[in-house]
Amino acid sequence: MEPKYGEWEDLPVRWLPGEAWAFIDGAWKRVDSSDVGNNGAELDKSSFEAAFGRLIALPAIAFQDNRLAVDVLLLLARMPRRGSSRGKDRHFT
Repeated sequence: MEPKYGEWEDLPVRWLPGEAWAFIDGAWKRVDSSDVGNNGAELDKSSFEAAFGRLIALPAIAFQDNRLAVDVLLLLARMPRRGSSRGKDRHFT
């Protein structure tokens, strides 16, 4: 799931449940995701860019926990189930 675009306390934010980042004084800073979720406004990408312009990229650590969880779920979904003949003799590539 991609982080949503939004506005919170007149600041640009990127948000998912459990994690939020606001652009404060020229840098992305992690902020309270509950506060952003309850008090912020979701924007579509074009409205976000029209309101705030193009901003620097989020830090590499942003939303890594969410990406890891999705990767693990995708991997588990692709694995053959115990007792299933599906995937017998298959190897990771």
